[in-house]
Amino acid sequence: MTIIRVSETELRDRFNAAEYYEKVQAGELLATLIARRPADPAYHQPQGTLSETWRYDATRGNRLEKVAIVHQFVLLDGTINNRSHRPDPKFLRTEAGIFALTRDPPRSQDQT
Repeated sequence: MTIIRVSETELRDRFNAAEYYEKVQAGELLATLIARRPADPAYHQPQGTLSETWRYDATRGNRLEKVAIVHQFVLLDGTINNRSHRPDPKFLRTEAGIFALTRDPPRSQDQT
């Protein structure tokens, strides 16, 4: 299946419409931590904030199917510190297709 490249706004809207975050919280989807590290200082997060990447899976018979990859900044108290206080989707699989962020255009030699 072809990956459809969309804007951050459209990807976020599709993620919210599919209610994947709510389904994880309700135990309807499996969330697996795939990366955790201190937040890069370039993102100006409070001291001690972690950068996390999660994979969300749906059960399809006897197998798991990836339905989302999300990123979130997590404060020391466990709250998500993204703009919307929700995970930020990077990849989605919905009934409408597979979606990922639009790639940045290649940088020319004089922009490096």
